[in-house]
Amino acid sequence: MEQTNTFKDFFSRFAQRNSHNETAAIALQSAVLPIATALLGVATVPLWEFSWYIPIVAWLFLLIFYALVWRKSHPAHNDIYGLLLQKSRDEEDLERLKTENDEFEEIVIDLYYKNIASFSLRAMSIEYIKAIRDGNNSKEYLSEMIDEIMSPFYMAGDSIFGFEISEKWSIGVYIYDPTDGVLKSAWRKTSGTHPSKGRVGRDWIPGEGHVGKAFLDRRPILTGNANEDSVAQLCRARASKWQDHDSDTYVSFTSVPISITDDDGIDPYGVLVVTSDIEGRLADEAVTELLMHVAQTLALILEITGVSTICLVRPNHCMTTATEGANDVEKERQRVGQDGRDTDCESRP
Repeated sequence: MEQTNTFKDFFSRFAQRNSHNETAAIALQSAVLPIATALLGVATVPLWEFSWYIPIVAWLFLLIFYALVWRKSHPAHNDIYGLLLQKSRDEEDLERLKTENDEFEEIVIDLYYKNIASFSLRAMSIEYIKAIRDGNNSKEYLSEMIDEIMSPFYMAGDSIFGFEISEKWSIGVYIYDPTDGVLKSAWRKTSGTHPSKGRVGRDWIPGEGHVGKAFLDRRPILTGNANEDSVAQLCRARASKWQDHDSDTYVSFTSVPISITDDDGIDPYGVLVVTSDIEGRLADEAVTELLMHVAQTLALILEITGVSTICLVRPNHCMTTATEGANDVEKERQRVGQDGRDTDCESRP
C-alpha cells in the first residue's frame, strides 16, 4: 500500500509539472514566439546594415529558444510515464469495481436469505395456522412452533449474524402478559459461553430496557454499542435487575416488536431480541429487516388464530424455574399454587 501511494504521488507530481510545462509552452508558441519572430524579421535588415553579427546571433538565439520550448512541451519518455499513470488509474478502477462487486455479493446473499426465509416462513405459517385451528394450542406446541421458526437463527447464526465460537450471543422471544403488564420470556437460546445459559430472560416493563422500549415505541431498536453513554441511559436495566455480566455480555442488540401494525393503540404481542457481546455485530439494518419479517410472521399466526399467548409465559415464571434477574417468587407461589400448575397454561379450545 505504501509503494502504491508513493507511485501515485510521484506520477501525480509529474503529471502536474507536465501540465504546467505544456501550458507555458502553448503560451510561448502561440504568442511570444510569433511576435518575436515578426519583430526580428522586421529588424533584420536594419541590424544587418549596422552589423551582420547581431541578426545572426538573434536568429540563433530565437531558434535555441524555440527548441527549448518544444522540449518542454514534449518531455523525454512522456509516453512511458503516461502508460504508467494510466496503469495506476486502471488499478484504482479495478479496486473500485472490486469493492462494488463485494457490495453486490452482500446484497445477493442478503436477498437469498430473505427469499429462503420468506418461502419457509410462509409454508410454516400455513401449517401452524391450520394446526392451531385444529386444536393444537398447548404451551408445548406453541413453544415448538417458535423454536422451529427461530431455528435457522440459532443453528446458522454464524452465517446470518456472523457469530463466532467464543461469542456470547442470545436470541429470545418475549411475550406481553397484559394481566401483569409485563414482557416475559417465552423462548430463548444462548451460546455455550453465555453467562445466563439455561435460564429464561428477565421480565421487562414496557419502556424499560431495550426490550421494553421496542415494545413501547412500536419500532425496532438496534445498536452497535449499548455501553455508549447516550444508549446506556435509555436501555440499561434498573438496579434490581442489573447483573454483573450485563455490560460485557449485552454490547450489541436488535429488538423488534412482534406486531403486524405500528398503531399506537394496539399493543404488540411481544418482542423478538438478539444480543451479542461483540461491538457492532447487530448494527446491520439488513439483519433487522430479516428479524422484522420473522416477528411479523409470528404476529400474523397469533393474530389469525386468536390463540392465547398467556400459556407461553406463565410456566416460565413458576417457582421451580430458574430465571435470570430478580423475580417476585412469593407472588408466583401464590398465583401458581402448591401443585405447580397454572390454569392459564392449559390448552384452550
